Amino acid sequence: TFTPKLNEPQISVGRSSGWGTYDIPADLNWDLGFMPKGDTLELLVGNKGQKELHVTEILTTGDITVASAEPFSVAKGGKDVPLTVIMNGDKVGDKAGTLTIKSDGGDFTVNFTGTVIDPTASWYEGFENSDKIPAGMEAVGTPQVSAKSGIFKTTNNLKQFYMYSYSAECGVITPLLDVAEGDVLHFMASIASSWSPKSLYVYYSADKKDWTLAKEFTADELKGVSISSYFMLTRHEVSNIPAGKYYVKFVSNGAYIDDICGIKAVELDHNMKLTATSIPTT
Repeated sequence: TFTPKLNEPQISVGRSSGWGTYDIPADLNWDLGFMPKGDTLELLVGNKGQKELHVTEILTTGDITVASAEPFSVAKGGKDVPLTVIMNGDKVGDKAGTLTIKSDGGDFTVNFTGTVIDPTASWYEGFENSDKIPAGMEAVGTPQVSAKSGIFKTTNNLKQFYMYSYSAECGVITPLLDVAEGDVLHFMASIASSWSPKSLYVYYSADKKDWTLAKEFTADELKGVSISSYFMLTRHEVSNIPAGKYYVKFVSNGAYIDDICGIKAVELDHNMKLTATSIPTT
């Protein structure tokens, strides 16, 4: 919350949600998650003060750059100025960098992290290619691929997987994965609502019939930074699936998941599931 200072400029930085602009907190640690290439996002630099704001310098470190670092001004009560932030994706690996906006109305810093992966090195699902359950995956109950909140949406990460049901089990099953000794399954996740936070359960099975619980992620573990009623996804991992070929099932009655990666998929000629039989007796 900003309290305008009398006869002074006051910087604010926000994001457009589609429903309006929401301020983000200074010194925010923003994890962009697992991505097959770099990414970009747009910040909105505003002025909450009572005098024209002058942005004098835009500084970046590490893997973060901006489309333009030219100084600019924001009038009292004036329109926010967009600033495009770029996460470098030239090389595979963990990324980190900071953005600092210096002005006569205060300085503002955002800390960015992310991991650029090789999508050919393991199975990866970011739910970006369709509004339906991705090919090779299987729905449990009635989950859906949904648009990510505009606050945390980026150019290459527009969607996420939403698991919610009033009563029935709800989630998704991965393709058959070839788990090697020491493999770790990575993903991003958050609770869907602060009013009814729910745990996320991750199971594995060789046949989609007998499921073993690998790990429960409590609502507190999934609860990342919230802006308005929107939650930032945070990174999680499952490291105790034994070596072998398994399906993995994510189940929750109130969670989002995204950017699943880290384990290779088994290449199958077919992937059928027999749900019922009807054999004539005469």
